Amino acid sequence: MAAFWIGTTGYAHAEWRGSFYPLGLQDGQELAVYAQRFDTVEINSSASRPPSMRQMQSWVRETPAHFRFALKAPRAITHELRLLDAGELVSEFCASLRPLQQRLGPLLIQLPPYQKRDLPRLEDFLHQLPQNVRYALEFRHASWFTDLVFDTLRRFGVALCVAEREELVTPFVITAPFLYLRLRGRSYPVEELARWRDRLLAALPQATDCFVYFKLPAAVETLEVATRFAGLLAEERNPALCGDQG
Repeated sequence: MAAFWIGTTGYAHAEWRGSFYPLGLQDGQELAVYAQRFDTVEINSSASRPPSMRQMQSWVRETPAHFRFALKAPRAITHELRLLDAGELVSEFCASLRPLQQRLGPLLIQLPPYQKRDLPRLEDFLHQLPQNVRYALEFRHASWFTDLVFDTLRRFGVALCVAEREELVTPFVITAPFLYLRLRGRSYPVEELARWRDRLLAALPQATDCFVYFKLPAAVETLEVATRFAGLLAEERNPALCGDQG
Protein backbone atom coordinates (compact mmCIF):
# COMPACT_ATOMS: atom_id res chain seq x y z
CA MET A 1 0.00 0.00 0.00
CA ALA A 2 1.32 3.43 -0.92
CA ALA A 3 1.87 6.17 1.64
CA PHE A 4 1.28 9.81 0.75
CA TRP A 5 2.66 12.61 2.91
CA ILE A 6 1.15 15.99 2.03
CA GLY A 7 2.22 19.26 3.63
CA THR A 8 3.69 22.71 3.15
CA THR A 9 7.06 24.39 3.21
CA GLY A 10 7.17 25.75 6.73
CA TYR A 11 4.34 25.87 9.22
CA ALA A 12 4.78 29.05 11.30
CA HIS A 13 3.22 31.50 8.85
CA ALA A 14 1.87 34.67 10.45
CA GLU A 15 -0.88 34.86 7.82
CA TRP A 16 -2.39 31.63 9.16
CA ARG A 17 -3.17 33.18 12.55
CA GLY A 18 -6.82 33.86 13.06
CA SER A 19 -7.89 31.18 10.59
CA PHE A 20 -5.77 28.03 10.78
CA TYR A 21 -4.16 29.00 14.08
CA PRO A 22 -6.33 30.53 16.84
CA LEU A 23 -5.46 34.14 17.62
CA GLY A 24 -4.66 33.27 21.24
CA LEU A 25 -2.23 30.49 20.35
CA GLN A 26 1.15 30.97 22.00
CA ASP A 27 4.37 31.02 20.00
CA GLY A 28 5.79 27.54 19.63
CA GLN A 29 2.43 25.79 19.68
CA GLU A 30 1.79 25.97 15.94
CA LEU A 31 3.35 22.62 15.07
CA ALA A 32 0.97 20.61 17.27
CA VAL A 33 -1.99 22.26 15.53
CA TYR A 34 -0.42 21.85 12.07
CA ALA A 35 0.18 18.14 12.71
CA GLN A 36 -3.54 17.61 13.28
CA ARG A 37 -4.17 18.54 9.62
CA PHE A 38 -1.01 17.45 7.79
CA ASP A 39 1.45 14.59 8.21
CA THR A 40 4.66 16.22 6.99
CA VAL A 41 6.42 19.57 6.76
CA GLU A 42 9.44 20.75 4.80
CA ILE A 43 11.95 22.67 6.93
CA ASN A 44 13.92 25.21 4.88
CA SER A 45 15.68 26.93 7.78
CA SER A 46 18.01 23.93 8.16
CA ALA A 47 19.86 25.15 5.06
CA SER A 48 21.31 28.02 7.07
CA ARG A 49 20.90 26.83 10.66
CA PRO A 50 20.68 23.16 11.64
CA PRO A 51 17.96 22.45 14.21
CA SER A 52 19.15 22.06 17.78
CA MET A 53 18.68 18.86 19.74
CA ARG A 54 16.21 20.64 22.00
CA GLN A 55 14.21 21.82 19.01
CA MET A 56 14.08 18.36 17.46
CA GLN A 57 13.05 16.78 20.75
CA SER A 58 10.22 19.31 20.90
CA TRP A 59 9.20 18.44 17.32
CA VAL A 60 8.98 14.77 18.28
CA ARG A 61 6.83 15.50 21.33
CA GLU A 62 4.42 17.68 19.35
CA THR A 63 3.76 15.31 16.43
CA PRO A 64 2.24 11.83 16.04
CA ALA A 65 4.40 8.83 15.18
CA HIS A 66 3.52 8.87 11.46
CA PHE A 67 4.58 12.52 11.01
CA ARG A 68 7.67 13.22 8.89
CA PHE A 69 10.08 16.17 8.74
CA ALA A 70 11.88 16.79 5.44
CA LEU A 71 14.92 19.00 5.93
CA LYS A 72 16.95 20.98 3.44
CA ALA A 73 20.68 20.23 3.39
CA PRO A 74 23.02 23.02 4.58
CA ARG A 75 24.09 25.61 2.02
CA ALA A 76 27.70 24.82 2.90
CA ILE A 77 27.16 21.53 1.05
CA THR A 78 25.07 22.77 -1.87
CA HIS A 79 26.16 26.37 -2.47
CA GLU A 80 29.66 26.70 -1.03
CA LEU A 81 31.20 23.32 -1.84
CA ARG A 82 28.61 22.62 -4.55
CA LEU A 83 28.84 18.90 -3.67
CA LEU A 84 32.63 18.74 -4.07
CA ASP A 85 34.25 16.80 -1.20
CA ALA A 86 31.08 17.32 0.82
CA GLY A 87 30.62 13.76 2.08
CA GLU A 88 31.92 14.49 5.59
CA LEU A 89 29.59 17.46 6.00
CA VAL A 90 26.60 15.37 4.88
CA SER A 91 27.52 12.63 7.35
CA GLU A 92 27.81 15.14 10.20
CA PHE A 93 24.49 16.75 9.32
CA CYS A 94 22.69 13.42 9.08
CA ALA A 95 24.16 12.33 12.41
CA SER A 96 22.88 15.54 14.01
CA LEU A 97 19.32 14.60 12.99
CA ARG A 98 19.21 11.39 15.05
CA PRO A 99 16.89 12.92 17.69
CA LEU A 100 14.12 12.89 15.05
CA GLN A 101 14.33 9.08 14.94
CA GLN A 102 11.59 7.63 12.68
CA ARG A 103 10.12 11.09 12.07
CA LEU A 104 13.00 11.98 9.77
CA GLY A 105 11.78 12.14 6.19
CA PRO A 106 13.93 12.73 3.10
CA LEU A 107 16.86 15.13 3.06
CA LEU A 108 16.44 17.69 0.27
CA ILE A 109 19.67 18.58 -1.53
CA GLN A 110 18.90 21.71 -3.53
CA LEU A 111 21.57 22.90 -5.94
CA PRO A 112 21.94 26.58 -6.84
CA PRO A 113 20.33 27.71 -10.13
CA TYR A 114 23.72 28.61 -11.64
CA GLN A 115 25.23 25.14 -11.14
CA LYS A 116 25.29 23.33 -14.47
CA ARG A 117 25.53 19.60 -15.04
CA ASP A 118 28.69 17.95 -13.77
CA LEU A 119 28.12 14.20 -13.80
CA PRO A 120 31.51 13.12 -12.33
CA ARG A 121 31.03 15.51 -9.40
CA LEU A 122 27.50 14.24 -8.85
CA GLU A 123 28.54 10.60 -8.91
CA ASP A 124 31.44 11.20 -6.52
CA PHE A 125 29.05 12.97 -4.13
CA LEU A 126 26.48 10.19 -4.26
CA HIS A 127 29.16 7.63 -3.42
CA GLN A 128 29.80 9.47 -0.15
CA LEU A 129 26.21 9.64 1.12
CA PRO A 130 25.36 7.77 4.34
CA GLN A 131 23.07 4.85 3.61
CA ASN A 132 20.51 5.27 6.39
CA VAL A 133 18.81 8.40 5.01
CA ARG A 134 16.59 9.02 1.99
CA TYR A 135 17.72 11.80 -0.34
CA ALA A 136 16.02 13.97 -2.95
CA LEU A 137 18.08 16.09 -5.32
CA GLU A 138 16.64 19.30 -6.73
CA PHE A 139 18.39 20.58 -9.86
CA ARG A 140 17.65 24.18 -10.79
CA HIS A 141 19.50 24.27 -14.10
CA ALA A 142 17.95 22.53 -17.11
CA SER A 143 21.29 21.00 -18.19
CA TRP A 144 20.79 18.31 -15.50
CA PHE A 145 17.64 16.94 -17.08
CA THR A 146 19.20 14.10 -19.08
CA ASP A 147 18.88 10.33 -19.06
CA LEU A 148 22.49 9.98 -17.89
CA VAL A 149 21.73 12.00 -14.76
CA PHE A 150 18.47 10.16 -14.13
CA ASP A 151 20.19 6.78 -14.51
CA THR A 152 22.90 7.88 -12.06
CA LEU A 153 20.28 8.82 -9.46
CA ARG A 154 18.59 5.44 -9.96
CA ARG A 155 21.82 3.55 -9.29
CA PHE A 156 22.07 5.22 -5.89
CA GLY A 157 18.35 5.20 -5.07
CA VAL A 158 18.21 9.00 -4.88
CA ALA A 159 14.96 10.71 -5.86
CA LEU A 160 14.82 13.41 -8.49
CA CYS A 161 12.97 16.26 -6.78
CA VAL A 162 10.09 17.12 -9.09
CA ALA A 163 9.84 20.88 -8.66
CA GLU A 164 7.34 23.14 -10.34
CA ARG A 165 8.39 26.78 -10.46
CA GLU A 166 7.57 29.64 -12.80
CA GLU A 167 11.10 29.70 -14.16
CA LEU A 168 11.71 25.93 -14.43
CA VAL A 169 9.69 22.72 -14.26
CA THR A 170 11.42 19.43 -13.50
CA PRO A 171 10.43 16.43 -15.64
CA PHE A 172 8.29 13.89 -13.82
CA VAL A 173 10.85 11.08 -13.69
CA ILE A 174 11.00 8.33 -11.07
CA THR A 175 14.53 7.53 -9.91
CA ALA A 176 13.94 6.08 -6.43
CA PRO A 177 11.36 4.04 -4.49
CA PHE A 178 9.82 7.33 -3.33
CA LEU A 179 8.75 10.61 -4.90
CA TYR A 180 9.51 14.12 -3.68
CA LEU A 181 7.46 17.00 -5.12
CA ARG A 182 7.76 20.75 -4.52
CA LEU A 183 4.74 22.45 -6.08
CA ARG A 184 5.35 26.19 -6.11
CA GLY A 185 3.31 27.50 -9.02
CA ARG A 186 1.09 30.55 -8.98
CA SER A 187 -2.19 28.68 -8.61
CA TYR A 188 -3.58 25.15 -8.46
CA PRO A 189 -7.24 24.87 -9.44
CA VAL A 190 -8.98 21.60 -8.65
CA GLU A 191 -8.43 20.30 -12.19
CA GLU A 192 -4.65 20.77 -11.89
CA LEU A 193 -4.56 19.12 -8.49
CA ALA A 194 -6.49 16.17 -9.93
CA ARG A 195 -3.83 15.84 -12.65
CA TRP A 196 -1.08 15.74 -10.02
CA ARG A 197 -3.05 13.14 -8.05
CA ASP A 198 -3.37 10.98 -11.15
CA ARG A 199 0.39 11.26 -11.81
CA LEU A 200 1.17 10.06 -8.31
CA LEU A 201 -1.24 7.16 -8.53
CA ALA A 202 0.16 6.19 -11.94
CA ALA A 203 3.66 6.10 -10.40
CA LEU A 204 2.67 3.19 -8.17
CA PRO A 205 4.14 0.70 -7.45
CA GLN A 206 7.48 2.11 -8.69
CA ALA A 207 7.35 4.69 -5.91
CA THR A 208 5.46 3.58 -2.83
CA ASP A 209 6.10 6.71 -0.73
CA CYS A 210 5.19 10.17 -2.01
CA PHE A 211 6.14 13.43 -0.28
CA VAL A 212 4.42 16.58 -1.59
CA TYR A 213 5.06 20.14 -0.38
CA PHE A 214 3.19 23.24 -1.47
CA LYS A 215 4.30 26.85 -1.34
CA LEU A 216 2.36 29.53 -3.23
CA PRO A 217 2.89 33.30 -3.32
CA ALA A 218 0.07 33.74 -0.77
CA ALA A 219 0.57 31.75 2.44
CA VAL A 220 -3.18 31.42 3.01
CA GLU A 221 -3.64 29.98 -0.48
CA THR A 222 -0.83 27.52 0.22
CA LEU A 223 -2.80 26.19 3.16
CA GLU A 224 -6.01 25.93 1.15
CA VAL A 225 -4.40 24.13 -1.78
CA ALA A 226 -2.47 21.67 0.39
CA THR A 227 -5.66 20.86 2.29
CA ARG A 228 -7.57 20.33 -0.94
CA PHE A 229 -4.87 18.05 -2.36
CA ALA A 230 -4.76 16.01 0.84
CA GLY A 231 -8.50 15.55 0.48
CA LEU A 232 -8.12 14.28 -3.09
CA LEU A 233 -5.72 11.60 -1.86
CA ALA A 234 -7.56 10.79 1.37
CA GLU A 235 -8.76 7.35 0.27
CA GLU A 236 -5.28 6.28 -0.84
CA ARG A 237 -3.26 7.79 2.01
CA ASN A 238 -4.29 6.68 5.44
CA PRO A 239 -4.10 2.85 5.32
CA ALA A 240 -0.31 2.95 5.03
CA LEU A 241 0.03 5.64 7.68
CA CYS A 242 -1.82 3.80 10.41
CA GLY A 243 1.29 1.89 11.45
CA ASP A 244 4.81 3.02 12.22
CA GLN A 245 6.67 3.58 8.96
CA GLY A 246 10.14 3.36 10.49
